[in-house]
Amino acid sequence: MEWSDILNSVKDGIEDLATLEVLTLTGDVTTSIIAGDKVAWAELLEKVQAGSGEIRLVAATKMMIDSDVIQFVAGTASDEPNLLKLHDAAVRTAQENRRAVIDFVRTVLGVIP
Repeated sequence: MEWSDILNSVKDGIEDLATLEVLTLTGDVTTSIIAGDKVAWAELLEKVQAGSGEIRLVAATKMMIDSDVIQFVAGTASDEPNLLKLHDAAVRTAQENRRAVIDFVRTVLGVIP
């Protein structure tokens, strides 16, 4: 592995840590998307793209590390308050998880005693 590959890998990791995206989808999929006891997300998206179902984006949120936020809510999402509550809860959980990861990294690096 070359230094440029290592630097690109570190850069990609920092960019991934610096943004947080939460998507809430609804729809129907006509094929099984369960692998054991887990949802096979990659298979779900592949099958929908192949025409085995349909999903609709209800809400999306992107948060940057500097606290900028971009949020999208579908025009009909206001008719689906339970989905919006679910989306809001997912955003809060993702934020808490991100804080925990950052605290962990800071602790490992010795920034926080």
